[in-house]
Amino acid sequence: MGAIVLAVLIIYPFLRSGWGTLISAIAIPLSLLGTFIVMAALDFNLETLTLLALALIIGIVVDDAIVDVENIARHVEAGEPPKRAAKIGTEEIEPNCVCHHFFHCGGVFTHCPVGGTLGEFFFPFAVTVSAAVIVSLLVARTLSPVLTVLWLRPQPQRSPSWFSRCLDTLGDGYQRVLAWSLGHRWWIVALAMASLIAGLAIIPLIPQGFVPTLDRGNLTLFFNPLLQKLLGRCLLPQG
Repeated sequence: MGAIVLAVLIIYPFLRSGWGTLISAIAIPLSLLGTFIVMAALDFNLETLTLLALALIIGIVVDDAIVDVENIARHVEAGEPPKRAAKIGTEEIEPNCVCHHFFHCGGVFTHCPVGGTLGEFFFPFAVTVSAAVIVSLLVARTLSPVLTVLWLRPQPQRSPSWFSRCLDTLGDGYQRVLAWSLGHRWWIVALAMASLIAGLAIIPLIPQGFVPTLDRGNLTLFFNPLLQKLLGRCLLPQG
């Protein structure tokens, strides 16, 4: 719940639209509801790894809704009718969104064939993440455009706030960095390859293990004194 509230609070300053924030916020519980249905069908429990999966996919779910809402809002602000803006905006980003989601599913679904104890841990995690991503894609492709047609309208011109000016400054800085990167392509490629090689080189230096190093294998038992007395009476010789 905390992750959902925090995500909604972060969305509003960037979208600068109450209706846009509401549309993005509605997508979160609906996507989680679809994920819970899949979990119930597969008899999964809400335990550490499935809760971790649900917490991780909040960002993906919000990102789906934001991308749709922002792109459609851009066409609405340009003067397009809401229905046509939703059609054009959705078609523009549809291939990238679908590819993005299937990439996520492919990344986590590789844990499913893992056997043994490790597979018992990661199978619910992988299926939960994959289900949430697919449901999120369906919500973003269907419900979010419909809500934008119903609720989004051109925003009145306002004087930019200090937050908007900060975002514009960051955007200008990013454009300068991007222009420099495009003008020095081989430097960027060399830096990326060096980072890849360095990352592969330090893999053998990373400790490996099945459980965290802080897990000492200690087990603590709490025994109820009342139960102890009852057991003592039952074990007393009759006579």
